[in-house]
Amino acid sequence: MAQESTRHSSKTPAGETGRLDLDALRERIGAMERLGTGRDGRAGVMPTGVAAIDAHLPWRGLPRGCLHEIVAREGDGAGPGFAAYLLARLAAFGPVLWLSPRPDAYAPALEQLGRPGWTRRLLLVHARRRDELLWAMEESLHAPGPAAVLGEIAAADMVASRRLQLAAETRGATAILLRVGAIDAAARAGSVAATRWRAESAPSGELPFPSPAEASAEDDENELHGPQPIRWAREDEIGPARWSIGLLRCRGGRPNDWLVEKDDETDSLAVVSPLRDGQADAEGTSLAQ
Repeated sequence: MAQESTRHSSKTPAGETGRLDLDALRERIGAMERLGTGRDGRAGVMPTGVAAIDAHLPWRGLPRGCLHEIVAREGDGAGPGFAAYLLARLAAFGPVLWLSPRPDAYAPALEQLGRPGWTRRLLLVHARRRDELLWAMEESLHAPGPAAVLGEIAAADMVASRRLQLAAETRGATAILLRVGAIDAAARAGSVAATRWRAESAPSGELPFPSPAEASAEDDENELHGPQPIRWAREDEIGPARWSIGLLRCRGGRPNDWLVEKDDETDSLAVVSPLRDGQADAEGTSLAQ
């Protein structure tokens, strides 16, 4: 009787035949591809903190313990900015390294692109040559300490890509290649990265300027009730920084594009709604969380 009862309880309930648990299916596929699962069990999935992007990714975030790429144009701050934003979130899991051929990386400036205090876990490494940088990345990924290693480089071939992916799998550390240079060529280059992103600066949103009537009304209100929490922009100010973020490639996912905006006062990053220009979509979340 017990055997019979077990057999009946395993049947699919009426009305649920053919129904799939998509989250469980994604987890199984990710495990089969060894994405987000390092050999020592350290890895997992890291939400980007922007709900619209996380909902689009098949893992509901970025899988750790594998390789990701960001392509950007030389001299465009969006690429390093987006890279620093992701690295800051990965710093919650342990120390992070930034390897660059440029000696001018400035930690206090990077601090503003992520959670407060995240640069205390950041180690900046100056590697002059491409082969030195790739070697240092691979060795760092094999080390037991780092949670993530970012390398700033113009180009990397398939062999280098595979080596970084295998090294990332070893201990579950995350590898990020920031490929700065010809963005179209970098976007077409072969790679085994789990995701490839494009980051470009976009025109900033406008800050509100008061009309003479609004300014006069605000002055009267301040005289009666004291200063109000309204901050008008000065004529020499620009609006919040905006980045055009594109998902070019994604294992098991589809490409997409987002316009995101950073609020320097609240340390938040949000998707800008195309229907309400200048207003952040409610799906954005705070970097300080």
